[in-house]
Amino acid sequence: MCRVHWNAGFALVGCGSPLALYTPATEDTSEPADTEDTSEPADTEDTSEPADTEDTSEPADTEDTADTSVPVEPIEAIAVSAGGFHSCALDAEGGVTCWGNNEYGQSTVPASVEFVSAIRSGAEHTCAVDVMGELTCWGWNEYGQSSIPELLTSVVDFGAGLYHTCAVDSALAVTCWGSDYYGQSTVPQVIAGRVVAISAGGFHTCAVDIEGEVACWGRNDFGQSDVPESLSGVVSVSAGDAHSCAVDTSGEVTCWGYDYDGQSSVPESLSGAISVQAGAQHTCAVDAGARVTCWGDDYVGQSSVPSVLDDAASVSVGNYHTCALDADGAVVCWGSNEYGQSAVPLLLSGG
Repeated sequence: MCRVHWNAGFALVGCGSPLALYTPATEDTSEPADTEDTSEPADTEDTSEPADTEDTSEPADTEDTADTSVPVEPIEAIAVSAGGFHSCALDAEGGVTCWGNNEYGQSTVPASVEFVSAIRSGAEHTCAVDVMGELTCWGWNEYGQSSIPELLTSVVDFGAGLYHTCAVDSALAVTCWGSDYYGQSTVPQVIAGRVVAISAGGFHTCAVDIEGEVACWGRNDFGQSDVPESLSGVVSVSAGDAHSCAVDTSGEVTCWGYDYDGQSSVPESLSGAISVQAGAQHTCAVDAGARVTCWGDDYVGQSSVPSVLDDAASVSVGNYHTCALDADGAVVCWGSNEYGQSAVPLLLSGG
């Protein structure tokens, strides 16, 4: 990664010219010289051919050359995903656009990726599934998190975490790959063939089964994998860096795990949630009124929802930035922009 420093300087230049000495005139007493001119006058008649001044060049085109082309229509996005320091969006044509940090190629979408139906941005890798259920990942692969298992087919849901990736296939079986240092890629047998949704976090993983029960595994030093016993009827789950959150059928959000910055302390005013996203140190949710609420760390404004966003369809949380999709298919991002992760491409921002 790179850091840019700016410096400024200036120079002064002085210049001058010497003054000429003034000498007064003296009286001239010498005889005047004979100034009669007896020479033949110079022939001043101009006998040369006059220059041809007729302009035979083509006249300059003075017609208004203003751009009359039809402006390019904004691209309608149908999904957005905020990663560690990059962001990606899926458009209505099945195309993927990514921006922000690209140190490991996580923002360079492979040419083979098309007809995409869902996308997930991990810390420094990205994954997308097409309409046939084929999963493709790109970006950082030091732990094998971008290397899809050969036998994996018919993917219906998936999650991209810090150093690992997980997917659910059409048989509701879970497969995880990449780092397994904390057991985050070792799927519990108890959920085999029962999972309908999955989320990969920092060093842990959470899943929802067919009965709305949540199971989490992997690192648990802050209780991020200890699912509250009272939690049931869950429709979606999100594993953050060291905390986890879920939404139940009544729209109630429950979070557990690390809470140093308040990322697990759900605001009492939040109700009727339809989705929740857990990030590194902050959390965001969308309610039934299409409003986004964020809580937790706000050091770089990642939890300060822009006032222009009043009709959100979904929200996605990265490390220190947040992105949302509005009802018109425009992407809005806020928070850290150190790598350009919050600078939404013009065509995706509604023009």
